[in-house]
Amino acid sequence: MPDGRAENIQAIERFTDEFWNQKKLDAPNALYAANATMTPGGPDFPAGPDGMRAVAQFMFTGFPDYHVEIDKIVGNDDQVALRTIHTGTHQGEFMGAPASGKQATWTGMTVVRFENGKVVETFWQADMLGLMQQIGGQ
Repeated sequence: MPDGRAENIQAIERFTDEFWNQKKLDAPNALYAANATMTPGGPDFPAGPDGMRAVAQFMFTGFPDYHVEIDKIVGNDDQVALRTIHTGTHQGEFMGAPASGKQATWTGMTVVRFENGKVVETFWQADMLGLMQQIGGQ
């Protein structure tokens, strides 16, 4: 019997490296369901793989060298939770803050839920206040 927990953890570890760090923007196609939701999302972020690409473009515009490291990861049969450490150099406009050239490091927490081997829901929380304080945003 396959171990869904281990498979899901491995899928998220692989996805994090390929998508965020190697910038393989087609990585969500295989892992995310077409109707996968994101919270917080917003009107600019569609569902599914396109939504993940929209979030990535948002981050890569402000931080072209954006990098995500998984600090902690746990899972059960249908969910994976991870604590991440994000780094980048603020080289483009980000949330109203013009490029500052400053290095920033911040943390995040993400929980993803799987159905039939695909991510159907993603929830994340990032230390945006800490990030904005580092880059000089309001």
